Amino acid sequence: EAVRRQSAILETRFALERAQAVARLGDASKTAKAYEDAYNAAMKVGGEGVQGELAAIVTGLSAAKLELARAAYKEGNVSTAQDHVNRVLRVDPNNATAQSLK
Repeated sequence: EAVRRQSAILETRFALERAQAVARLGDASKTAKAYEDAYNAAMKVGGEGVQGELAAIVTGLSAAKLELARAAYKEGNVSTAQDHVNRVLRVDPNNATAQSLK
Protein backbone atom coordinates (compact mmCIF):
# COMPACT_ATOMS: atom_id res chain seq x y z
CA GLU A 1 0.00 0.00 0.00
CA ALA A 2 2.80 2.42 0.88
CA VAL A 3 4.51 1.80 -2.46
CA ARG A 4 1.25 2.38 -4.36
CA ARG A 5 0.62 5.60 -2.42
CA GLN A 6 4.14 6.89 -3.04
CA SER A 7 3.80 6.07 -6.72
CA ALA A 8 0.51 8.00 -6.89
CA ILE A 9 2.12 10.97 -5.13
CA LEU A 10 4.97 11.01 -7.66
CA GLU A 11 2.46 10.66 -10.51
CA THR A 12 0.60 13.70 -9.16
CA ARG A 13 3.77 15.78 -8.98
CA PHE A 14 4.80 14.84 -12.52
CA ALA A 15 1.27 15.50 -13.82
CA LEU A 16 1.33 18.95 -12.22
CA GLU A 17 4.69 19.71 -13.83
CA ARG A 18 3.31 18.62 -17.21
CA ALA A 19 0.19 20.76 -16.75
CA GLN A 20 2.28 23.80 -15.84
CA ALA A 21 4.43 23.27 -18.95
CA VAL A 22 1.33 22.98 -21.15
CA ALA A 23 -0.13 26.12 -19.55
CA ARG A 24 2.95 28.09 -20.57
CA LEU A 25 2.07 27.30 -24.20
CA GLY A 26 -1.14 29.30 -23.87
CA ASP A 27 -3.73 26.80 -25.17
CA ALA A 28 -6.59 26.80 -22.64
CA SER A 29 -8.16 23.60 -23.92
CA LYS A 30 -4.93 21.59 -23.71
CA THR A 31 -4.15 23.23 -20.38
CA ALA A 32 -7.53 22.23 -18.94
CA LYS A 33 -7.00 18.64 -20.10
CA ALA A 34 -3.53 18.51 -18.55
CA TYR A 35 -4.82 19.90 -15.25
CA GLU A 36 -7.73 17.42 -15.33
CA ASP A 37 -5.16 14.63 -15.64
CA ALA A 38 -3.22 16.07 -12.71
CA TYR A 39 -6.40 16.42 -10.65
CA ASN A 40 -7.32 12.79 -11.33
CA ALA A 41 -3.83 11.72 -10.28
CA ALA A 42 -4.17 13.66 -7.02
CA MET A 43 -7.53 12.05 -6.34
CA LYS A 44 -5.88 8.61 -6.48
CA VAL A 45 -4.39 9.44 -3.09
CA GLY A 46 -7.41 11.38 -1.90
CA GLY A 47 -5.37 14.55 -1.93
CA GLU A 48 -3.34 13.33 1.05
CA GLY A 49 0.39 13.98 0.81
CA VAL A 50 -0.14 16.30 -2.17
CA GLN A 51 -2.03 19.21 -0.57
CA GLY A 52 0.29 21.84 -2.01
CA GLU A 53 0.20 20.23 -5.43
CA LEU A 54 -3.59 19.89 -5.25
CA ALA A 55 -3.96 23.59 -4.48
CA ALA A 56 -1.84 24.45 -7.55
CA ILE A 57 -3.80 21.97 -9.66
CA VAL A 58 -7.15 23.44 -8.61
CA THR A 59 -5.90 26.96 -9.31
CA GLY A 60 -4.60 26.01 -12.76
CA LEU A 61 -7.65 23.94 -13.67
CA SER A 62 -9.98 26.72 -12.56
CA ALA A 63 -8.12 29.36 -14.55
CA ALA A 64 -8.15 27.26 -17.71
CA LYS A 65 -11.82 26.31 -17.36
CA LEU A 66 -12.83 29.92 -16.70
CA GLU A 67 -10.92 31.02 -19.79
CA LEU A 68 -12.78 28.38 -21.80
CA ALA A 69 -16.08 29.49 -20.25
CA ARG A 70 -15.49 33.11 -21.23
CA ALA A 71 -14.62 32.09 -24.79
CA ALA A 72 -17.74 29.92 -25.02
CA TYR A 73 -19.94 32.76 -23.71
CA LYS A 74 -18.37 35.08 -26.28
CA GLU A 75 -19.24 32.60 -29.04
CA GLY A 76 -22.80 32.33 -27.73
CA ASN A 77 -22.36 28.77 -26.50
CA VAL A 78 -23.96 29.21 -23.09
CA SER A 79 -24.34 25.48 -22.40
CA THR A 80 -20.64 24.78 -22.90
CA ALA A 81 -19.74 27.84 -20.86
CA GLN A 82 -21.91 26.62 -17.99
CA ASP A 83 -20.30 23.18 -18.17
CA HIS A 84 -16.87 24.80 -17.67
CA VAL A 85 -18.14 26.98 -14.81
CA ASN A 86 -19.80 23.99 -13.14
CA ARG A 87 -16.54 22.04 -13.34
CA VAL A 88 -14.73 24.85 -11.58
CA LEU A 89 -17.34 24.88 -8.84
CA ARG A 90 -17.02 21.11 -8.37
CA VAL A 91 -13.27 21.38 -7.70
CA ASP A 92 -13.39 24.81 -6.03
CA PRO A 93 -16.87 25.54 -4.62
CA ASN A 94 -15.74 28.90 -3.20
CA ASN A 95 -14.34 30.25 -6.48
CA ALA A 96 -15.83 33.75 -6.56
CA THR A 97 -15.36 34.20 -10.30
CA ALA A 98 -17.14 30.95 -11.09
CA GLN A 99 -19.91 31.80 -8.64
CA SER A 100 -20.44 35.15 -10.36
CA LEU A 101 -20.74 33.42 -13.75
CA LYS A 102 -23.24 30.82 -12.53
